[in-house]
Amino acid sequence: MDYLKMIKNSALEKKALGKSKTADSYATAYRSFERFLHNFLHCKSIPLQNIDSTLMQHYEYYLLQIKGISRNTSSAYIRPLRSVYNKAVRHELCLDRHPFCEVFTGNERTPKRAISKSAISKIMALDLSSQPKLRLSRDLFLFSFFTRGMAFIDIAKLTRKNIIGDRIVYYRSKTKQQLSIKIEGPIDILLKRYQSAEKNHLFPLFKDDCFNPQSYNHVLRLHNYHLKKIGKLLMFDISLSSYVARHTWATQAMYLNIPTKIISESLGHTKEETTIIYLASFNHKDLDEANKKVLRGFC
Repeated sequence: MDYLKMIKNSALEKKALGKSKTADSYATAYRSFERFLHNFLHCKSIPLQNIDSTLMQHYEYYLLQIKGISRNTSSAYIRPLRSVYNKAVRHELCLDRHPFCEVFTGNERTPKRAISKSAISKIMALDLSSQPKLRLSRDLFLFSFFTRGMAFIDIAKLTRKNIIGDRIVYYRSKTKQQLSIKIEGPIDILLKRYQSAEKNHLFPLFKDDCFNPQSYNHVLRLHNYHLKKIGKLLMFDISLSSYVARHTWATQAMYLNIPTKIISESLGHTKEETTIIYLASFNHKDLDEANKKVLRGFC
């Protein structure tokens, strides 16, 4: 049984189940492992019974030393391969030879991805009037920060239906949790800057004004590319990305001594067990007040 084909089929199965993000992870792992087999073993397929610890160590070396990617990224490539292999073992298609016991499949703690309040002010003050693409990414970064670290995918999905009175109400894509954010001054300015009677989405990210996973992935890559350029223009030590705004909001809230449990609910963190235990009971007033404190000085 061809292990490479099993990985590809697993990606297609995930996509058919509507798990597009997982399907993309499997497809990426498939392409990477396929290139490795082609370049170093000169083969286009590999039997399931040939998957062993030595092969996976060679693959990990290829990812880390030859491709030059980080340990966390390498782990993200290897985990789908492990999942497919473990499924084969469960279905008694092969004996478990523990091929992944010597490679890293965890998550290393990465350096903090937050910037200072003064850095946010520099981003706001940057004159990008002659570079509309950079200006849009800058504004989306600020919008994320102003809206309690709203994830970029959720920003991309926002439509006029999400504006209810003086609030933005939406379901977080990752957890399906409903969040409600009061439209403070700087949020309102950005919304009005891009509002359009002809467009359904709040921000002009899609040419056809229609969200889909394929167009979103391209938009996200382009957004992060623009943010990196902005960071370089301002000579920041940290590389700007869509995640930085989210981490920065949480960090600023922490500096203001806002309780961790309120920060957690503000960010929509519901998967962590420690968060679930003491969340779920805060009303909008608590969360609005937390965001107002963070935004003080930007209004």
